[in-house]
Amino acid sequence: MNAYRLPKGKAARYELAAPIGTDGREVRTHLDDPHAPAWLGEIPAVQVLRQVWTQQFYAVAPDAPLRWRSAKDLPPAPVLIRSPYDPEARSSKKRETEWVGYKVHLTETCDADHPHLLTDV
Repeated sequence: MNAYRLPKGKAARYELAAPIGTDGREVRTHLDDPHAPAWLGEIPAVQVLRQVWTQQFYAVAPDAPLRWRSAKDLPPAPVLIRSPYDPEARSSKKRETEWVGYKVHLTETCDADHPHLLTDV
């Protein structure tokens, strides 16, 4: 993953994550407020945001500071949202190349006497 915009050290990254988690808790508190308009929680981007924050942060008690989940504490890859811009995209790695997105498998004809045609995607 591209992490060039994040602080270099692990401690500095966790220090940056603390206010991000707190901001997310504040947003969720306002969304869950009974006086908030119900339609706010129905917006697809808000639903994705709520799920991403739940996947990335946790609290040991309701008023305890939020903690950023370590990689081993994240949900399994098939349900983990890797990009809030495309919730269906997944992480992939092949040898040294890593990306967030999709894998495409193509099958084509390879007969020497015939044109090469895609036969399955």
